[in-house]
Amino acid sequence: MVITYIQGVIISFGVAHVCWKKEKQNLGIMSISSGVWSMGYALGCFNEGLTWKLDMLKIELLGMISASVLWFFLTAIYSKQDMRITKKSSL
Repeated sequence: MVITYIQGVIISFGVAHVCWKKEKQNLGIMSISSGVWSMGYALGCFNEGLTWKLDMLKIELLGMISASVLWFFLTAIYSKQDMRITKKSSL
């Protein structure tokens, strides 16, 4: 099961690298955040120590929160609705 997450991390960072080279930074940043999410989970499975698990949970949570926020902006940009997003409408 951990091998699947490691493959996901490699694919996510690979997609981010390709997107960044093709100047698709929005999708690249989204791929980085999903890679961080998967990496935190995969690294959390390698050790039994509570301190290690909590540290990896923080990394996983960082990727999870950033992925959900970035997904909103990514869909707004690709659907050409990003001009309608204001501070008032996003809250």
